[in-house]
Amino acid sequence: MVCHGLAQVVHTDTGDRPGLRVTLDRIQASVHADLACTDCHSPLTSTGHPAVDRAPEACAACHTDEQRSWSSGAHGGTSDQGTSPTCVTCHGTHDVMPAANPQFRLDLAERCAACHRQINEHQFASNPLGMETHLGRMDVATCVDCHEAHEVLPPSDPRSSVSPGHKLATCRRCHTDAPPNFAEIQIHVASGPLPSDPKLRLATLWMLTLLIVTFGFFGWLTALGIRHEWRTNRSGTEGA
Repeated sequence: MVCHGLAQVVHTDTGDRPGLRVTLDRIQASVHADLACTDCHSPLTSTGHPAVDRAPEACAACHTDEQRSWSSGAHGGTSDQGTSPTCVTCHGTHDVMPAANPQFRLDLAERCAACHRQINEHQFASNPLGMETHLGRMDVATCVDCHEAHEVLPPSDPRSSVSPGHKLATCRRCHTDAPPNFAEIQIHVASGPLPSDPKLRLATLWMLTLLIVTFGFFGWLTALGIRHEWRTNRSGTEGA
């Protein structure tokens, strides 16, 4: 804390790095309050810190199973969206909260959205689970409840919790009496204004047509009413 508790430590030759400033209060409020700095970071040497501290290797000293699951999942390999997420991407650095903490669950969907922007904005946020989460409810599913926390795998992988062979079992973790066709529900509804599923697309087009016709009909009636009142008032004025 002698160095990293100072406000000016964030200023470096390559630009400002706010993450370098760490206060004692921030450490003590985390689940790692009993750890020393060097339990996670490489020990100091005569030339200072090494250039990079690798989070997965450091966290694996305590969280062996989680690190193994992460490395075998999609997040443990290369990513076409840039740097692959590591432990600190989801859990934070010096303010790590317990996974059961309601605030952590609330923040997690937004942390996933940092990479999966389209799913968050157009697909997850448009379904009941996402909308409830955005309203602050903690008793609904978030990303990790369906996709797992560490061994995240794409639906095309047979081992994935959201693959066709495992999707129903995943749903039944919460919906214990879900029938077999429950797994056919589309959670990520659409990346555009219309669903890709033919049945949902037809239903959406039907509802849109019904709304347009209904509002158009009542709008036409309103216009006729206004026209009638205008003509009636005009006739009365001219007669007077």
